[in-house]
Amino acid sequence: MVKLFALSVLYKPTSDVSPTLLKAAYDLQQFSFFQRSSVQEFMGFTSKIITERCDIGSRQSVKEQEYMVHVCVRQDGLAGVVVSDHEYQYRVAHTMIDKVLEDFTVQVPSHLWPGTHETAIPYTGLPALLAKWQNPREADAITRVQEEVEDTKIILVLEDFTMQVPSHLWPGTHETAIPYTGLPALLAKWQNPREADAITRVQEEVEDTKIILHNTIEAVLERGEKLDDLVNKSEMLSMQSKAFYKTARKTNSCCNFG
Repeated sequence: MVKLFALSVLYKPTSDVSPTLLKAAYDLQQFSFFQRSSVQEFMGFTSKIITERCDIGSRQSVKEQEYMVHVCVRQDGLAGVVVSDHEYQYRVAHTMIDKVLEDFTVQVPSHLWPGTHETAIPYTGLPALLAKWQNPREADAITRVQEEVEDTKIILVLEDFTMQVPSHLWPGTHETAIPYTGLPALLAKWQNPREADAITRVQEEVEDTKIILHNTIEAVLERGEKLDDLVNKSEMLSMQSKAFYKTARKTNSCCNFG
């Protein structure tokens, strides 16, 4: 089951400036009540360090155990981050980020992005957007159309058959006497969904957008950096969260978000 855990908007004016959190929303119901605050802190911490190491005008998707962190930093420095499970499609996650940043830009003037505390940003749309995009089929037109097309491919074959073979021949006519020769060509055509199906072709073109993929957070860090050191030095994380992180690292816990 696809799942989104966090959605945040940050501002990173230049590559050498640490990003500032502008707004964030979380859905952590699957975690226990006592873990949620630490998990939220780590998702915020991870979102920030990956955004910090994502070039202006680029996209990244970073795998960390059973989580994915999708990041896009626009040319104007506005950045969006989505934390999801592995089943959530990369294309949909980055489409979501684009739409969220567009909506944020319309409602929050750019002069407020630098130096304004999260609580003072006049934007309340993230929780609703996070809830909406939990269901990609409802939120994303391409996903919805693709699923509908997948459900109708067999119907297209039957329609072609129906047009060429009158129904009175269906009962009692031997296979060799059915005046229909289109199946081999259709079978060959659909061997390559990209050529046969316009939606698949469009989706693959969108997914070919340059998204840098990393298998671990460590792959994003600069040479010589260690995640343990960043955690220890972080002012974003409480002592409780740092202790939670150390315990999770030792046990390789599923709740280890680092």
